Amino acid sequence: YITRNGAEYRAMFAKAAGGGLVMAFTTLMKFGLAALALSAFWGGFWAGFNYAASFVLIQLLHFTVATKQPAMTAPAMAAKLVDLQDDAAVESFVDEVTHLVRSQVAAVLGNVLVVFPAVIGITLAIAHFTGEPAISHAHARHVLESLHLLGPSLLFAAFTGVLLFSSSIIAGWAENWF
Repeated sequence: YITRNGAEYRAMFAKAAGGGLVMAFTTLMKFGLAALALSAFWGGFWAGFNYAASFVLIQLLHFTVATKQPAMTAPAMAAKLVDLQDDAAVESFVDEVTHLVRSQVAAVLGNVLVVFPAVIGITLAIAHFTGEPAISHAHARHVLESLHLLGPSLLFAAFTGVLLFSSSIIAGWAENWF
């Protein structure tokens, strides 16, 4: 998950592009499940299953999603913090942070630059073959309005960040224990 040269950087971008493609289909399935108007329990169950299956598929295909990288890279960063009294150790840590940031940029770009056109392509294909858009105009407007930064999206994003940070701490603890 941490690239150190151009070849690894390009490989990370390609793996993230694959992850973005899978997430495009995950998003389509999310809207498909919402259209079923299931009860709260079954809607939550199948939404969780949709994301879990997508993340497992991404893992099995050796793809990546940028938001999952911090949980994997936290133990590597913690290992570099062993001896900060030594100038060489500090230099090594700074180099590792630089590599980590570059890796994260490659993953974000790979995800975003593929997921966006893939979703557009999928929805255009659906519209072409069915004669109707994947979601209604009213539903699309509602989704866009619900993602306003001054609404609950910011709270959900912050909570997701807390969960990812917590999972990285637990993952690092578990790895150290093993």
